[in-house]
Amino acid sequence: LALPGGDVAAREPWRMAAAVLHALGATDQILPRFGPVVGEQAAKTITTMLARNLNCPLTTAAGRWFDAVSGLLGLCVRQEFEAQAAIALEVATARHLQIHGSTTVNTRLWNITADGVVDLRPWLQEHLLKVDTHNPAVVDEAALSFHLTLADALSQHTTALARAQKITDVALGGGCFFNLILKEAIVSQLEAAGLNVLQTRSLSCGDAGLALGQAWVACSSLPVSLDL
Repeated sequence: LALPGGDVAAREPWRMAAAVLHALGATDQILPRFGPVVGEQAAKTITTMLARNLNCPLTTAAGRWFDAVSGLLGLCVRQEFEAQAAIALEVATARHLQIHGSTTVNTRLWNITADGVVDLRPWLQEHLLKVDTHNPAVVDEAALSFHLTLADALSQHTTALARAQKITDVALGGGCFFNLILKEAIVSQLEAAGLNVLQTRSLSCGDAGLALGQAWVACSSLPVSLDL
């Protein structure tokens, strides 16, 4: 997905939502959807940036999918604290599960790109272009569907890669695994596929843990041994 405005888009989920609309060929929806919320000029500016590909680096971060969906569902337009959009999406999902219990949804609306990246645009096309954001029940159901679809995509893709590489250990890393609904769904599918799932225990699964892992890999490649 495009990241309109760079890192600012991570703090303003509506920008990621706008990027999704642009990617789905629905650029004309950006202004009517977000103009009344963020201001007409801001919405027009982002529309122009996306159309001309100005300051719109690409991102494959899973967290930006959460931001985009949260923005499109009207759950969080601007974040006042870290992961607010993702938390709002998880809360909506938990609310649906509490009321309705487990729900069967079509979780196969995803693709894997030629360079091996999970692409959720088929799900977004199916569920979010015409969703009634003023209906809380519809919003909560869409939030659940997103969680289950992302979990299915990551689990199926990981299982296929593991089998191709003939490995059985899979490590979960990244801030999205703070999300218990997503994590439990992925762990369940990976274990059902016969994989051994490694999870963080004493350290964060987010950026701090990832940085430590990167440092360990770097040190392990040095010609001299370092005691870590």
